[in-house]
Amino acid sequence: MFRRFIVLLFIQTCAIMLRAQSAQVPSPERWVIAQLRPSAAQKDAQFGFSVAGAGSTVVVYGGGSGGAAYVFVEPSGGWTDMSQTAKLTPAGEVAISSDTVVTCCSTSSAYVFVKPPDGWVDMSETATLVLPQIVDYFYSVAISGDTVAVGNAGAAVNGNSQQGAVYVFVKPAGGWTGTIQPVAILTASDGAPGDSLGESVSIDGDVIAAGAPTPAADGSAYVFVKPSGGWTTMTQTAKLTSAEPQGVGLETSVSGNVVLESGYYAGYVYVEPEGGWADMTETAQLAASPSGFIPNSLSISGPHIVMGDPFTNGEPTGLVCLFKEPKDGWQNSTTPNLAFNGGMPNTLALGYSVAISGSTVVAGAPYANNNSGVAYVAVPK
Repeated sequence: MFRRFIVLLFIQTCAIMLRAQSAQVPSPERWVIAQLRPSAAQKDAQFGFSVAGAGSTVVVYGGGSGGAAYVFVEPSGGWTDMSQTAKLTPAGEVAISSDTVVTCCSTSSAYVFVKPPDGWVDMSETATLVLPQIVDYFYSVAISGDTVAVGNAGAAVNGNSQQGAVYVFVKPAGGWTGTIQPVAILTASDGAPGDSLGESVSIDGDVIAAGAPTPAADGSAYVFVKPSGGWTTMTQTAKLTSAEPQGVGLETSVSGNVVLESGYYAGYVYVEPEGGWADMTETAQLAASPSGFIPNSLSISGPHIVMGDPFTNGEPTGLVCLFKEPKDGWQNSTTPNLAFNGGMPNTLALGYSVAISGSTVVAGAPYANNNSGVAYVAVPK
């Protein structure tokens, strides 16, 4: 996580010199917004460092004493300011699919939590995912259905230091319980030392996308499609790059036939060609003009894309933008459909993390309130 912070700080510092004015964005009043906090907030916990959402459930990571993942379940009357429903430990980066939460990582493990029959309660992991290499400086995690993908940007591959790899875990017949080994390791056929594949990872159904942000300083992303016989150790199905040097790969999200990647000043949309995934450059670029918006976090769910910039105009206030796919498909755009920003109370570094499920947005503001942090749920009116 520290390495990602340094990369983001560098990108933000470069961008400050190019920003002339604030983005012109719609009013926050067009959202229904609720604040999520742990029942016992801790100074410097940076609650909101990582967020995830699925249906009526939101998961937020906060550090503090040992760190924990906090589960919030939407009340019957809709989202409102609230404290957690349950606390999960151990925790780090978070991901969720239906009733299963995954957190990552210690130096060699990720953890699975399955919702008990009577609902979420404070609990420890139901299964431990064992990584074949020690995670020495960065990791990422994603889940879709019965499959978990864990990225290890520091993994050595064929003697190449920090080339990076993605480990795939599939739910055993007996369920997510005990200690589980990966069924496959995904790598890049053209990988080189320092590429950092797996610094970001996302999965939807049979498709895994992973970012490798450092090759030639421009970055790339890789798409892996599950073979008919199931996940196996393999190299990529397709490589995604940018037509411009834009640092692709720091953040990744996939939904259906669309992969979303971060760039220095835009989000890059890649739509699967009719013949299936193949090496390609972006289909469209999404940006918030004219501020030089930098999507340090992003997520896609169906026709909705959300992107967050926690350091709008060089100040740690933050801006979160929602884009909706036009009826003619994704196109270049500098105008989000909706946005909310740091004009709201307690929004330091709003958008450091974001997630979207349907049209419900979750955004973390980990530096708010003496770095204790807060997360927001935002639902368009």
